[in-house]
Amino acid sequence: MAAELCDLQVHINGQQTFYLHEKTISRFSGKLRKIIKKEKKRTQIRKTGIEINDFPGGSDGFELFSRFCYNNGEIDISVLNISLLHCCAVFLGMNDTLLPKTSEILSRMSDWSWTDIRDCLKNCTPFISYAESFGILEKLISNLIIKITQNSYCTTLIPYSSSSSSPDSSTIKPNSTLSRLSSSSSTKRLWWFDDLTILPPLIIERFAKDL
Repeated sequence: MAAELCDLQVHINGQQTFYLHEKTISRFSGKLRKIIKKEKKRTQIRKTGIEINDFPGGSDGFELFSRFCYNNGEIDISVLNISLLHCCAVFLGMNDTLLPKTSEILSRMSDWSWTDIRDCLKNCTPFISYAESFGILEKLISNLIIKITQNSYCTTLIPYSSSSSSPDSSTIKPNSTLSRLSSSSSTKRLWWFDDLTILPPLIIERFAKDL
């Protein structure tokens, strides 16, 4: 019985092996079905399993995908996992299942809060090359800049203090890129300055170029 429930091994990025039910895990992904079919012709798949390299987010991404499959195509989607789920959906060719769901949520990004966009952007770090390739990074940064533009009046109406950034920001020592950006933009630190210090330097550099 156990062998029937876990009849497929999937090795992700050479980091972790997942023991899964083939029909369940391949049901929602056309690309995965093709990979399994190809491997069956090449080797004894039950013994060796299949290798998937460069999977978005590594084992974390594949675990999210697996959860979606084992829950009959349903999963809780939030700003914390939407980018990774979308990258997995594109990577696995889930054009009729997960991809429409993530695409629809991302299309409403203009309605997200400043904090939602910032946190979603931060969570792209482990799979940033995919987020870049699939257009998520550009979309997040553009919407972040729009939020800054829409609230730019705060720079002149609210004097800077550690409490004058967005409501749920934390005081973190700014990196050099943000320091240059702030000093070149205003004699006062901008209202969004401290909030962006949680982002990694690579994203900050990209943000500074687009601002």
